[in-house]
Amino acid sequence: MRFKLSFNWRRCAPAGRIWPAAAFAGLLLAAPAGAGALAPLPQQPEGVPFPTASWPQGTPGSGVDEPRLEAALDALFAPSEGQETRAFLVVHRGRLVAERYAEGFSRESRFPSWSLANGLTSALVATLVRKGEVALDIPAPVEKWRAASDPRSRITLRHLLTMTSGLSHSEHEESGSLNDTTRMLYGAGRADMYDFAVTQPAAHEPGTQWSYATGSSLIVAGIVADAVAGSAPDRRARMQSYLNTELLDPLGMRSAVPEYDVHGTFVGGAFLYASARDFARLGLLFLRDGVWDGRRILPEGWVDICRTPTAQNPRYGADFWLNSPAQNDEDGPLVPGAPADLFYLAGNQGQLILLAPEKDLLVVRLGMLNGHALREALGPVLGEVYAAFPAPAGGAESPAP
Repeated sequence: MRFKLSFNWRRCAPAGRIWPAAAFAGLLLAAPAGAGALAPLPQQPEGVPFPTASWPQGTPGSGVDEPRLEAALDALFAPSEGQETRAFLVVHRGRLVAERYAEGFSRESRFPSWSLANGLTSALVATLVRKGEVALDIPAPVEKWRAASDPRSRITLRHLLTMTSGLSHSEHEESGSLNDTTRMLYGAGRADMYDFAVTQPAAHEPGTQWSYATGSSLIVAGIVADAVAGSAPDRRARMQSYLNTELLDPLGMRSAVPEYDVHGTFVGGAFLYASARDFARLGLLFLRDGVWDGRRILPEGWVDICRTPTAQNPRYGADFWLNSPAQNDEDGPLVPGAPADLFYLAGNQGQLILLAPEKDLLVVRLGMLNGHALREALGPVLGEVYAAFPAPAGGAESPAP
């Protein structure tokens, strides 16, 4: 059974707190405080079809420095210890203009997403926001957090998407012990990953600290599954049907295979497998402001929330990283020479979906990356790819950070 609006906001508010429907509706897509100007998101060029059935293809075109682009691709695929690019493609102004695969891989190959799956989770929960079934800035509909005395009762969906929930969660190994992400995905929590994530205690007041947590994405995916299927025995099948209807079928993402825990919750922050072309389709949905072939899939303003920096981390928005320089000047942007409003999904081992609105440019990189920092290993060559494409006709690029 699907949650209805009148059910969600009353059932999930902490005890003693009733949210009127008008307040619920008004909190759907409130902009983050201090949101600055963002580069306009480009529309699909006239005469270029959306890639629902197949990707429109073309040569790089006028103004593109093709030798520079080819040199960058050669560098990406050159043998290198600890770095193996297995798939790389570039979409410019809606057309696939460059595509290359390592030996043993092809356009039919499915690649692991790792945290690229955040993009699918963001889009999934956005469809519920569009329908008015969940909202960003009221208590998240998590049964175990309902008690008013529980500090987790103040966690909102926005906190989860921006990684500022304040929940205790270790993303990396510390002192030789397994981190919470490993325990959740492969250890004691694997049987019911959603329950593992929501039972973590509060470590900070929500909205005060930033800390990347795969568990936060899994909680968002669980909220979607609760809204779509509740505790029905066919929870997984209902979730997959909703995913197909709302996203995969409309976008033409036919290769996509999401994994679920045993109770039918999509893992959310990992374990999505898809072709490079289908990862590009997911990226194009966000680059086109959530509109696909004339149909609004994500609510208006959702992508701007994704690409607006949080107060707690200027390099992170909501499920997307930003090319903004960090407060530490020694830690520059991922893509040198690109403006601060380039935004991207990033996954373990250097999985990337880069979106550059001012050039209407989309880049997908999939592969392995061991023992090297992402920025050091891939940043310079990504900067070369970006620089190979011209600024838009009739306008200057945004200033680089």
